[in-house]
Amino acid sequence: MINRLILFLIFFPFTLFADSYHNIQSFIGEKAAAMGGAFTAISDDPSGAYYNPAGISFAYNNYVSISANTYREIGKPTRMCLVEDRTIHESLKHFHQAFLAPLRSLENIQLL
Repeated sequence: MINRLILFLIFFPFTLFADSYHNIQSFIGEKAAAMGGAFTAISDDPSGAYYNPAGISFAYNNYVSISANTYREIGKPTRMCLVEDRTIHESLKHFHQAFLAPLRSLENIQLL
C-alpha cells in the first residue's frame, strides 16, 4: 500500500499555491505591523487574540492596543488548466474594523 502511494506521488505531482490564500492579509496591532507579519509565534500583546490566542498567556505587562481600520483589495489571475488561453480573474475585498483591546498581565497574582 505504501509503495503504491509513493509511486502515485512520484508520477502525479501536485502543485500547491497556498501563499495566495493565506489567512492574514493585513496587520492588526502595532507590534505585528512592526515585525512584518512574523508575530504569530510571539503574540504576547492584545492583538495576539487575532493571531495566536495561546500567546497572550505570556504577556508580561499590561497593554492597551489601538489600531485603525484597514481595507484591502486583492486581485489574482488564475489560468485554467483544461482550457487553453482562458484566465479567470479572482478578486477579494475585505475590511477590518478598528481594533481596541486591553490586556492585563496575571504575573503578580498568586493562586492559593
